Amino acid sequence: MKKNLIFPTVTLFVIAILFAGGCKSAVPGPSDNPKKVIIYLKAVRIDGKKHLEMSDSNNPDSTVIDSLATIVNPGDTVVWEITSYRKIKKIEKIGRKTPGKIINKDAEQIPDTKKFKLVVPANAPYDTQEKYDIKFKGWVSKSTTIDPYLRIPKEAE
Repeated sequence: MKKNLIFPTVTLFVIAILFAGGCKSAVPGPSDNPKKVIIYLKAVRIDGKKHLEMSDSNNPDSTVIDSLATIVNPGDTVVWEITSYRKIKKIEKIGRKTPGKIINKDAEQIPDTKKFKLVVPANAPYDTQEKYDIKFKGWVSKSTTIDPYLRIPKEAE
């Protein structure tokens, strides 16, 4: 009698494990490979005014002045990193004046570094773009604010 119950019990147990671990939503979400996206910052002067030369780890060879639109997904971690300290003394703030869907709080400085980081909320909607501010101070001049974008595409990239 015991032999008759062992096979069906083991079979049901294996099917339950496969079903629980093998079913996955086809819709991309925040737990589908969250990644770290690094935004590289370098201060430059153009016609006597301070600007930020920016690129990101999604496309590090493409630099943009002031208006970078970085692609992120819900759950990703965004890190801002200064690539040249010659013209940037420090970053004072990275964030928005009012909370948004992608940036719902200011980025936090990573302890003992000059880097900042922000985790994109897991519930941030797709097909969204938000402008934010980077306020930085140069070595010889007062603070400057630049306003690039974070963008979540229609589908996870």
